[in-house]
Amino acid sequence: MRDATGAVAIVIKVSTDVTQRNDAFIEIAKGLDALSGGDLTYRLPHFGLSDVDDIGTAFNKASIRLADILRNVSQIAQQVRTITGDLEHASSELSSRTTAQAATLEQTAAALEELTTTVRSSTKRLTDAEDLATQTAAGARKSDAVVQRAIDAMSQIANSSSEISKIIAVIDDIAFQTNLLALNAGVEAARAGDAGRGFAVVASEVRGLAHRAQDAAGEIKSLISRSATQVTNGVDLVNNTGDELKNIVKSIGTISETMGAISESARQQSNALAELNVGVGHLDVVTQQNAGMVDQLAQSNTSLVGNVGALIDQMSQLNASESDKTPMRRAG
Repeated sequence: MRDATGAVAIVIKVSTDVTQRNDAFIEIAKGLDALSGGDLTYRLPHFGLSDVDDIGTAFNKASIRLADILRNVSQIAQQVRTITGDLEHASSELSSRTTAQAATLEQTAAALEELTTTVRSSTKRLTDAEDLATQTAAGARKSDAVVQRAIDAMSQIANSSSEISKIIAVIDDIAFQTNLLALNAGVEAARAGDAGRGFAVVASEVRGLAHRAQDAAGEIKSLISRSATQVTNGVDLVNNTGDELKNIVKSIGTISETMGAISESARQQSNALAELNVGVGHLDVVTQQNAGMVDQLAQSNTSLVGNVGALIDQMSQLNASESDKTPMRRAG
């Protein structure tokens, strides 16, 4: 009888163990089903079966660990979304400013190129004016030399007129003396009577020639005097002209030097503008490249924002809230 009772007890014990294991496996299946559905709050109870409880403990620890990781990842994803949102706004602002800067630099480069062309043209005109001033100065110096030769010629004419006046004075004196001699000869011929009549005629002719010589000498002297006055006036005029030409040559020389300095300064400005134009051109290229990189950054950031949003949407389908944990329960 005791053997039968013991056998029944063993059967009941085995049946109970089988039932508990069956309930435990059903509970584990529910937990796995909840986990596959994204519920990380499901917890397996203690079943009183050491080998099964080891599985439940490992399941619960894994669920808790996954939930913690999920919450941390979710928080990080939210932070990344906020940062990428700010970055997207900053990238948009930077893109707008870079585009505006590129447009401004492009306009500046165009204006600078136009200014460089204008300065280069002005430099060319200044160089031409400098050459013209140099040629004018050379011509004025030649004119000054011509005037100087004219002054020398006028001085020689004045000297010649003075010499001629001296000669005319001698001729006039000779005519006067001849007239006196002819007059004395006429007196002597009159005293001689008929014998001196022929000589008196000759003396009269000589006296007439002497008068005409004196008259001609007087006229020549008068002409030479007027010529000397005109020559003197001409010399004064030429001297004044020479002085003015010297002043003109000096002024033209000053103008030429000034224009040379201006031309050199303009050339330096033209070279500096050309170098500045090259620098602005390089800066424009770099700015255009930066604008392209900013656009690429904005596109990459937009893609990142989309990916983070998709990640958050996927994670929102998982339940990792600690407040939703299933109470620990024992299978019965």
